[in-house]
Amino acid sequence: MKKSKVVLFILFSIFVLIFISCNRDKEKVILKINDLKVYEYEYNAYKSRFKDLPADMVLERLIKKNILYLEALNLELDKTPKLAKRFEAFEKNVNFQLFFEEEIKSKLIVTEEDIKKEFEANKPRFKNPNYEDLKEFFKKKVAQKKEQEMVFAYSEKSRSKYKIDIKKEFEANKYRFKDPNYENLKEFFKKK
Repeated sequence: MKKSKVVLFILFSIFVLIFISCNRDKEKVILKINDLKVYEYEYNAYKSRFKDLPADMVLERLIKKNILYLEALNLELDKTPKLAKRFEAFEKNVNFQLFFEEEIKSKLIVTEEDIKKEFEANKPRFKNPNYEDLKEFFKKKVAQKKEQEMVFAYSEKSRSKYKIDIKKEFEANKYRFKDPNYENLKEFFKKK
């Protein structure tokens, strides 16, 4: 159990260091532990996680985290196969999130008409619904639907570029996840 926590900690630290290395020239070094540089960006990210702590305590936690990171490297925990697998999964998730922000969220448009249409469709579900009171709720709901539609459309459009090889044991119905909206979305995008 302790070892898996250390591995997770290393994974997180490596991600932070890789992410920060992109901005290394632009970021100010706020402290060094031996040759390890700790950047202002790291401190700000940590401070946002621990909003209620005073600045000196946040800094001390950041120092401790980096000392433990260096200890993990000394123990060569960064070279374990378990870390490589976790890092790969973590990297996939981060890349998906970056893609989602760049290609989906940044291009998402929710109009007043979309919100009103969703409100009208769901009006019977509420007692005395007031549009202005529920506007933000329905805006989020419309945004989520559009995000799902955009993800589906983008992945379907790109699907032919990739060879997909599903292993036999996962082809069985008991392992297959079936999105209940799949057929509806498929028909929706064929029409466009």
